[in-house]
Amino acid sequence: MEQLANLTFGLIRTDAHDIRFAAKRLREHIELIGQIFLGVPDASRANIHSSYLAPYYSLTKTDSLGDKLIQLSNALIDAGMDDKVARRILKNIRTWSDELYRTAKTLLLLAIEKKSQFTFDSLHWIAHVTKLLVALARAPIADEQTRTALEKNANWLISVISWIPGDKETTQFVESFSMIELLFEATLDAIDRASPLVTKSGSDLLIGWAFKAGRHETGWGTLGRTMIALVVLVLWKDELQLVPGLKSEVAKKLNEPDTPKQEVRDRAARQLRERAASLRPREFELDTVLHAMNQIERGKVHVLLTEMADILSPGTATERISPHDFD
Repeated sequence: MEQLANLTFGLIRTDAHDIRFAAKRLREHIELIGQIFLGVPDASRANIHSSYLAPYYSLTKTDSLGDKLIQLSNALIDAGMDDKVARRILKNIRTWSDELYRTAKTLLLLAIEKKSQFTFDSLHWIAHVTKLLVALARAPIADEQTRTALEKNANWLISVISWIPGDKETTQFVESFSMIELLFEATLDAIDRASPLVTKSGSDLLIGWAFKAGRHETGWGTLGRTMIALVVLVLWKDELQLVPGLKSEVAKKLNEPDTPKQEVRDRAARQLRERAASLRPREFELDTVLHAMNQIERGKVHVLLTEMADILSPGTATERISPHDFD
């Protein structure tokens, strides 16, 4: 896999006129190798899948493809308008990212099926590359065509997450890899970079996950935690016109088949109300959602958390709240 990672990075930096065929063949080889290794039993402690596929998919190891792409992307974003080499490399990244979602989807779903720890690497790689493509789409050297294509490819890539099955066993397994935080960070990044396409997809994925995974008794409090993340996202830019859309979408989901049972909705509503009653900033907040929440006017957060709780469970609105110490 190290050789394929190096070939991919070399292809991105090549001065060849058209890399479409080579990029397609590389994706096919990566998918095949990934499928072969995901078919090998992976003891959780040995973590064979992640270790072997790390040169391409790891975001924590130096000199991996992910690490090199970060450095290259930063250089491209800082490149001058007359830098022809940078423009060529950016167009190569655009070509490389075309249909990248196909391989990502195949390997993610296989990793989930095998209950492999590589699921973590795959999910975080998808979110990471999505953010890189959105950032590159806003690079000064990106022309309109390249910008549109990069954003489209980023959107297709993050949308792979929508294919995750919704059964209890699968959602409980995937939730252990911080799915809510991952989607939240990717969506918040898209908001900050003014990418409406990826912002919409990220928000839709979060709402979808709230009701796909949140209807099960997984032990993660998914429905309530996702609602908190969505409240932060719609208030992030102080654009209150987004609030009615969130309320409407959640209300619509509650009327669909397989919506969470009322007892699950009641617990989620209590979670929102307890959070609303316990809004106080911490100097060192490690939770990414709560860290972002601390930067929003508390009054607005309190109101919307309470309103979302009322939508989920109007019957618990009069219950006495005993704020927990969330520190």
